[in-house]
Amino acid sequence: MVDRLEAKGYVRRVKHPTDKRRVLIESRPEKLAELSPLFDDWAREVQELYGEFSTEELAVVLRFLTAATARRRAATQRLHP
Repeated sequence: MVDRLEAKGYVRRVKHPTDKRRVLIESRPEKLAELSPLFDDWAREVQELYGEFSTEELAVVLRFLTAATARRRAATQRLHP
């Protein structure tokens, strides 16, 4: 995947400053900005969706997603101690 992203100019490989065996992957924000228009319709639709919910309902959704994320991270830690 990194090879493909690099080939298209979205990321670049940079030598690790202290470990010659490692390589860091840096995003190229100027190139990633070109993708923004592709998501304009979706962003507008999501904004409209937010309007269908009250602040209290969105708070519940946020609480659920936050708790689900914490549990997913805990499960991942158990798989890779």
